[in-house]
Amino acid sequence: MTMDQDDDPIAREAVDESPVTASEAIAPAKACPACRHEIEPDARRDDAGLAACWECRRLWNLGELVDASGELSSSYVADITNPPEGAYFTDDGLTQVVGGKIRSPVAKFLLIFGCVWGGLFLSGMYGSQIVDMKFDLGLTLMGLIPAAVTAGLLYFGLLLKFGRSEAVVRGSECLLFTGFGPWGWSKRLDTARVRGVRVGNSGMTANNRPLKAIIIDADDEVKFAALLSDTRRDFVYAVLRKLLQA
Repeated sequence: MTMDQDDDPIAREAVDESPVTASEAIAPAKACPACRHEIEPDARRDDAGLAACWECRRLWNLGELVDASGELSSSYVADITNPPEGAYFTDDGLTQVVGGKIRSPVAKFLLIFGCVWGGLFLSGMYGSQIVDMKFDLGLTLMGLIPAAVTAGLLYFGLLLKFGRSEAVVRGSECLLFTGFGPWGWSKRLDTARVRGVRVGNSGMTANNRPLKAIIIDADDEVKFAALLSDTRRDFVYAVLRKLLQA
């Protein structure tokens, strides 16, 4: 017995489905670049090129939106005259500097814990030697481990409290820096060898969430600015993309 298409429920369902265009099928949901709240369809005005975020009540150009996955739109352009809070850009005609401040609530905990934990361990290992004026080589060597751990905790706490991620572009040279004061990590790049600038996973996680980083493809892959907030990192990324891929 044969079944007509009208009698076949699967065929009838396929016919009744409205056609979906390729762009609709693959277009990712868009989110606010400030608060990452997903933009509702009725909040977009494609004819005007604008979108509103009902969560933080801000108005954006469509090109400024990010994918709901966290990736920036390829057409994102930063307003260099109005950087977000904690980010900055300067240009004196010869040197361009773009960066963001690293500010994390974890910093206070690390600094307090490092001081208390390190103080207890180090006073126990070195305090008696100082008071008794006796040198104990074994105890001194054992104290190097907690001393190194304490130094690491304090450095990372200071980095999260007072640090910055910054890129200085001067001619054909780009100097990347993450640290506080003069202390930190730095990397020099030849701008002529930069093949691309993108945002991707840094390889680190925070609160079970992968941290994003600016990835610069040059002679090797350089990951940068993973400790910045999303808004500050997005601004630095957009300016760097303009400076290094101009």
